[in-house]
Amino acid sequence: MPTLQLHGLPRLCQPGQADLSLSAREAGLLAWVHLEGPTPRARLAGLLWPGGDEAKARANLRQTLVRLKRAAGEVLAETDGVLRLAPGVQVAPSDEAAAGGPDARRLLGPLEFDDAPGFAEWLAMRREAAERERQRLLLARARTHRDAGDWDAALAAAETVLVTDNAVEDAHRLRMEVFYLRGDRAAAVTAWDDCRDALRVAYGISPSAATNELGRLVLAAEAAGQQQAASTQARQALAAATLPAALRRPPHLVGREGVLQDIASAFALGRGVVLAGPGGIGKSRLLAQAAAAMEPAVLVGGRPGDALQPGIVASRLVAAAVERFAPVLDSDTRADIALLLPGGPARGPTLPTALEHRRVLASVARTMLACHARGMRLVAVDDLQFADDLSMEAMAVVVGGWLTQPPDSAALPLFGCRADELRPAAAALVELLAGSRLGLRIDLEPLSVPDVQRLLEDLPLQASGATALDRPALARALHERVGGNPAFVLESVKALWLGGLPGWRPGQALVVPATLKESLRQRLQRLSPEALQLAQLAAVALEDFSLPLAAAALGRPALALAPLFAELEAAQVLEGTRFSHDLVAEAARAALPSALVQPLHRLVADHLRGEQGAPARIAWHLQQAGAEAEAVPWHLAAAHAARNRWQLESAARHYEAAAAGLARQATAGPAAARAARA
Repeated sequence: MPTLQLHGLPRLCQPGQADLSLSAREAGLLAWVHLEGPTPRARLAGLLWPGGDEAKARANLRQTLVRLKRAAGEVLAETDGVLRLAPGVQVAPSDEAAAGGPDARRLLGPLEFDDAPGFAEWLAMRREAAERERQRLLLARARTHRDAGDWDAALAAAETVLVTDNAVEDAHRLRMEVFYLRGDRAAAVTAWDDCRDALRVAYGISPSAATNELGRLVLAAEAAGQQQAASTQARQALAAATLPAALRRPPHLVGREGVLQDIASAFALGRGVVLAGPGGIGKSRLLAQAAAAMEPAVLVGGRPGDALQPGIVASRLVAAAVERFAPVLDSDTRADIALLLPGGPARGPTLPTALEHRRVLASVARTMLACHARGMRLVAVDDLQFADDLSMEAMAVVVGGWLTQPPDSAALPLFGCRADELRPAAAALVELLAGSRLGLRIDLEPLSVPDVQRLLEDLPLQASGATALDRPALARALHERVGGNPAFVLESVKALWLGGLPGWRPGQALVVPATLKESLRQRLQRLSPEALQLAQLAAVALEDFSLPLAAAALGRPALALAPLFAELEAAQVLEGTRFSHDLVAEAARAALPSALVQPLHRLVADHLRGEQGAPARIAWHLQQAGAEAEAVPWHLAAAHAARNRWQLESAARHYEAAAAGLARQATAGPAAARAARA
């Protein structure tokens, strides 16, 4: 069975035979077909032999295919003029070449295609994307080692990133964090200096506010002994809360092979897909895996609280797509999408008419088409149930345009949602796609008993020296007790693990919570009191939760919170400053005593006012704090901003809320009204 090596010097490896080196065009042809999928002959000829003479290009392709077949056998298959890799051809992953250094990791190694600019542009984009993905994985590995207290491994992963790109700020910041947690203040300060020097030399800029804040906190540390105590506390919290890695995220997605095949088939036919199902059913992981199979792709998601921020989901989508694909846009389109990018909606020209509002939405669609021209194959948006109406209106324009485009001329859409919790605009978007001839809706079903058994077989549930665990019996007992919701099954297994699962025997009762939310509530109860308070604050603040807010609420320097964040990440409550799952956020909010809800909303509102936060967010927190009259000017500011962007429904909601607040001022008496106006 031949193995195709596309990284480093391209070659074909046959068992028992010498490796076959590939020419530039042979390697380019095989790389394209492997990464982009089945492709017509005409397109391949035009990419690899451009210049206008189509007959000559087709002849060159034909000769290349003949040479390749003569030298290597059937490595390509053809149907109706469409070429694909032949069944049985294996492609070596890039990490098999990693030991040879950067050149060995590089797609097509030293080969360049200056005489084929279209193909050269595609290759450069693929190489850049591969390097970004490598950096992302290394940084994720560094954070995992940091959270586990493995300082040397965390530093090694971060420094591996800096070897190939010394201006990656996240890697420098990770080094600062690790040195600080290890108690080496001098090294942390040196790492900060290294970061500032690298960014100044590469880009002529200073580090971000987060990195500089971390540096100042390191300088302000009282003594190395206090740092060591914080480090010890972090390691103790992790030791108490950490579950086996495979139990935190099972290595395989079981019971969904058929769904993944249905998605792949739909994509192959040029169809868009909607994944629907209740919370915890596995939509997000399925969507991420399907998106990974369609790379290059862009994936964003809605978050709790997004409905209060018009355009926020579209802003994430446009920002992610523009950053990754660097599309070629005219000045008018760039000006329009700037209104959606971070920092844009609060400034810039107004949109006084519906025509200009529609123009901005059309610019979003043009931006997605321009990103497709740069290689984007898929637009994936998860958790539509949280999305704001304006973003759903923009996505409807994108999808509507895609439905009218010729095949392969726009990126395919992929959406995930809880269908029974959709707002009207999101429901209309789902219906637009799923109800079309080019749309497919898949409603996810719970796992079966065999699926649960396969899941258990993937997990390290056997304690050293313990009697073998009867996994089939445990699978049947779990399915009978909690059903087939994957999140509930996993939460139950985690609860059993912490309670002594290796000693379970068939016939014994499974002591697990009756509902998924109860299981999550019990997980939260195992946290230290301060970590639980931090989670509850995050559940109230939603998208407004940040490290400065946490530091202000708990009255500590931001870096002194590292042990608490480490505990929350180890317990799979938070990932950075976001909840690991929206169901965890709901459980944390439900665990908060009702007497504390309004004071915490007041605290968040006061913090946002000091940070010049969005008026709509401040108004909402004040309203939740019971300060409806005090929220009036913030509702009015939000209404004016929404009106200036032709977001009339949002403006109307804020005007109505302001009117209700003014009415309450009037009933509260003139003195209270004057105080509120002041």
